Amino acid sequence: MTDLSLHLAPNAPTLWLVLTSLVLVVLSVWAYRFLIPPLGARAKRLLPALRAVALVVLLALLAQPVLERARAGRAAHVVILLDRSRSMDLPAGGTRGSRASLASAAAQSIERGWRGRAQVRVVPFAATLGGDSTAADGRGATALGDALAALPLVPEGQELDGVVVVSDGVVNAGRDPIAAGRALGVPVHTVLTGAARGPDRAVTEIEASTSARVGEPTPIRVHVATSEAAGVAVPVRLFDGARELAHATVVSPGAGLDAVAEMRVRPDRAGLAVWTARVDSLPGESSAADDARQVAIEVSPGRLGVLIVSAGLNWDLTFLRRALLADSGVSLRTLSREAGGWREVESGRVVAGPAEADLKAKAVVVLDALGPADLGAAMDAGLVRRSRWASTPTRRSVRAAPSPRPRPASCSPGTTTRSGAPRRGARRRRSRTSRRWRRAAATGC
Repeated sequence: MTDLSLHLAPNAPTLWLVLTSLVLVVLSVWAYRFLIPPLGARAKRLLPALRAVALVVLLALLAQPVLERARAGRAAHVVILLDRSRSMDLPAGGTRGSRASLASAAAQSIERGWRGRAQVRVVPFAATLGGDSTAADGRGATALGDALAALPLVPEGQELDGVVVVSDGVVNAGRDPIAAGRALGVPVHTVLTGAARGPDRAVTEIEASTSARVGEPTPIRVHVATSEAAGVAVPVRLFDGARELAHATVVSPGAGLDAVAEMRVRPDRAGLAVWTARVDSLPGESSAADDARQVAIEVSPGRLGVLIVSAGLNWDLTFLRRALLADSGVSLRTLSREAGGWREVESGRVVAGPAEADLKAKAVVVLDALGPADLGAAMDAGLVRRSRWASTPTRRSVRAAPSPRPRPASCSPGTTTRSGAPRRGARRRRSRTSRRWRRAAATGC
């Protein structure tokens, strides 16, 4: 049995070929609708069909069709090594998009070109070969030599007939790629993508937790890629809008390598925080769009500080501590008195005893079976000052009400006075009524 396959050129515009074929068929039918020259009914049906077939075949020949017959045995096996290191995130010089996007497009074009003639598999690589190279900790280096040497050890590299390397050409780790390619014993071809023009800096990634808490330090790791020589200092800054949160300086490890700036930030307000990591642009840089990258972190309110000072552990205290420890929004510290002194229950270490400094950042203080003499004079005075401060309203929250004007004893609701004698419901002339109102205003009634 013969295994034949027919396909067009890899870059043939299939959609345009179909549309053009339909137009040619319609044109062939339309040309034989005229009565001159006179034709028989059979000829009118046969000639348009022959002309349409001829035009479609001519159009198909322009698309370079290929008729292939599979050879006896297995098909050819070609592996495409696709560079996924962080240097591929840099913009491609003179073209739109990144080097990684150009490399993916080149790999797809190679697959289409070898379709029907060979079995093509795409294997990514960076610091290692395979799927692990796409992880955050594996993209900091480009070890092409190690990838070529490890290729025969993976299933994709068995019975290999050829290798195509798609990369930006920056090799900064591992063994010599030329020696590793020769050791394979098969042809190794290269496709260079996106040669950069001039120097460039880029923030390639930000590592941070998805959540943080007000007042607690949050670690931030910023990955920076640069084309500068090794030993150059690169400042990295972290912003919340226009406000700078933290800054650090990393040393360039060399072109194509990845430097990491580590920072610790204490959020000061709850809500969704959007932070921006930024590096300074270089003169003549190919693109400044990758000099900054953002990360969103959900910041929770700060923990409620609770201090428990007890004369000794008991069942009630144990139940209270378990309930408070189960709440992630509570920061608990427990001081328990023992025979040998005071002990911090959470850490188990011996402490000097309760002091006024223990009240710092504590919103709630619980005293269990203790009196002023047990706490000490300093702690007792601190609790008194704290309670007075908490119970005293601020000046802004107090608004003095105007004092009521004293009413004379001779005034009462619903009465007017004339010479000190009350009169109710009497009708008087307008002039006398006016005099009473003036007298009432003068006396405060």
